[in-house]
Amino acid sequence: MNWPCTVERAMALLPSQRGTVHDVVAMLEQLQFKLDRSTLPGSTTKRCYAHVSKAFLRCPQFQKTGTKVGRANVYEHKPELASVRPPARRQVSNAKARKAGYDSLPMKTG
Repeated sequence: MNWPCTVERAMALLPSQRGTVHDVVAMLEQLQFKLDRSTLPGSTTKRCYAHVSKAFLRCPQFQKTGTKVGRANVYEHKPELASVRPPARRQVSNAKARKAGYDSLPMKTG
């Protein structure tokens, strides 16, 4: 399941395109999505809540409003930010590439 698109669809149906993780999961249930209600290993968090929360944190189109409902943050959907790409991750190299980089360094002598 493409969680950012799924969350975006649910947020578009919420009033003023704002809501918490719980609001989005409730809207997805109304849209009859099959949600995984099992808990994460070593946690009490349900998988569907974790996926929605990760989508909120990773995608720039979901912005925190600064308000809270209980302990839950309220997020706002801003579609104009959807084209903004998140910062790229650092490229991880394999052992051969790292060794090739070390070969170009001068050796210490003495």
